[in-house]
Amino acid sequence: MLEFIRERAQGWLTWFIVGIIIIAFGAFGISSYFEAGPSSTVAEVNGAPISQAQFQRAYFQERQRLQELLGSNFRPELFPEERIRQQVLQELVRQELIVQAALKGGMRVSDAQLAGFVRGIDAFHVDGQFSGDRYREILARQGMQPAFFEAGLKRDLVAQQFVRGVAETDFSTHDAVGRYLALERQTRDIGYLVLPAERFTDVTVDDEAVESFYQENAAQFVTPEQVRAAYLELDLKAMADDVEVEEETLLSRYEAQQQNYRTPEERSARHILIPVPSDADPAAEQAAREQAEALLAQLRSEDADFAALAKEHSADPGSAAQGGDLGYFGRGIMDPAFEAATFALQPGEVSEPVRSAFGYHLIKLEAVRGGEVKPFEEVRDQIRRDIQRERAEESFYAQAEQLANLTYEHPDTLEVAAEQLGLSVQQTDLFPRNGGKQPPASSPKFAQAAFSEEVLAQGLNSEVIELGPDRLVVLRIAEHQPEQKKPLEAVRDSIVENLTQRKRAQLAIEQADAIVERLKAGEEAKSVAAETDLEWHEIEGLERTAQEPLPAVVEAAFRLPRPAGDQPSVSRVGLASGDQAVLALSAVNPGEMEQAPADAVERADATVRQVNAEATFIGVMNAIRARADIDL
Repeated sequence: MLEFIRERAQGWLTWFIVGIIIIAFGAFGISSYFEAGPSSTVAEVNGAPISQAQFQRAYFQERQRLQELLGSNFRPELFPEERIRQQVLQELVRQELIVQAALKGGMRVSDAQLAGFVRGIDAFHVDGQFSGDRYREILARQGMQPAFFEAGLKRDLVAQQFVRGVAETDFSTHDAVGRYLALERQTRDIGYLVLPAERFTDVTVDDEAVESFYQENAAQFVTPEQVRAAYLELDLKAMADDVEVEEETLLSRYEAQQQNYRTPEERSARHILIPVPSDADPAAEQAAREQAEALLAQLRSEDADFAALAKEHSADPGSAAQGGDLGYFGRGIMDPAFEAATFALQPGEVSEPVRSAFGYHLIKLEAVRGGEVKPFEEVRDQIRRDIQRERAEESFYAQAEQLANLTYEHPDTLEVAAEQLGLSVQQTDLFPRNGGKQPPASSPKFAQAAFSEEVLAQGLNSEVIELGPDRLVVLRIAEHQPEQKKPLEAVRDSIVENLTQRKRAQLAIEQADAIVERLKAGEEAKSVAAETDLEWHEIEGLERTAQEPLPAVVEAAFRLPRPAGDQPSVSRVGLASGDQAVLALSAVNPGEMEQAPADAVERADATVRQVNAEATFIGVMNAIRARADIDL
């Protein structure tokens, strides 16, 4: 029970509640909202489509996330493609259901809330402050416009509202927390001994046993089919790095395009929001405007404090407590009407009532910064990179066309294309069908092409493969090693070692089982241990989280049933080394809520509430999904 609670308490709902937004433009969220143009549909959720492009990007990013998470330990065979595709698709469906439920429930995110969230993202900060320039630069690298990014971000924030709205309604009871603490803080009195497998030295393995194991476990001794690929690569970045740009050209570009090198103007403002519901009638609309005008009159006639009035009257939950302070923001972040009014003010001025999609605003401009042209020295490297890329792009696309034509016209060699384009033929290490560990063989596209019928069986060059927006390759097979069984002599030593360890482990199991039977029969543990030249250890008050004597022994101790009367519960525990432990549980001591420190009680209360919240959320999502029209 406790293990279940712990696992669930640290499950997917935890991070979902803590923050559904992962600013990596990542696996399932924001980036999927930026696909332009029509595309085929892989699923529909209550009529809302999930596009093929959206699905493919989410799938690619999930594979990439797994590779980055595991690094050199990533093994493609552990993550079958079909399983990941199904998980990605189900996640996209789940997210769409959450967003639809949130919107149906009237949940919304104001422009001010959105701006506040964006300003709080560390990735967009320079020297600890939000930078509009940095914001646009990072989005540009991802091929995104602020409007698209913010639209997706709004959806995710709305979804977060729904999750919190469901999960945070749950509670815990004093009795439930007490039962949890009784389990969590429970201790046990145990005795144990460890029986080393290595003590059984009189073990032999004959040739017949080795031969039999070799034949019965043939799959263990097979080297999978592998290929070594030769390839040509076009890399726009590498080409750009080789482009020389004259100083005069840099200066000329700077002088001609100074407008591009201005520091984005940002404005710091406060506002008071008088909300107008989306379904408001004319009377409600007029009442909101009149309230805004009354506050404006108060500000002008009484020289009232804007921040104080914002705290009292503003309906914006993201800024009211801070006196309406929105901090600095640039163009393209706020509601268009709000932005136009703010950028028309002078510092210290207060606007007339401004109607946005959320209601009426009174805006006070606090300060203005930025707007200056950056000095040439500061932007020299940026200009150089821009020109290098522009010049390289011309050559890149021309060479890409030539590469495709030459490798098609000469399908049995890469040398012709290499010579005419000034490229070098490179080679990968040997890799199996599921790909290699190093680029480019680690790319699923590359591996798939290498084992295709045309490339592997017919010996032709591949088509041009796009490994990234600026990286192209063409490959052919340089070496092919079919699946083959390793000869017995090559694996004999490992088989002998394996069988020797198995025999020793089996002898250890048999002796440990005999000791268990003697203890169950009532013999004294220390005497039994001494007769077998082993040492009996006793521990009182063993805690569930203890790492000693051995994690496997601790885990087994808390799985054993309570002792019956004076008779301890006895069990054998196999260790990863092949050694065996014999364990006797003599007493179970429940944890007491009254003796637990305050912080432990608080953590227990939070854990119980979280487990309840997850159960509630799963139930709600199951009900929503049952009523939904989902076409995969």
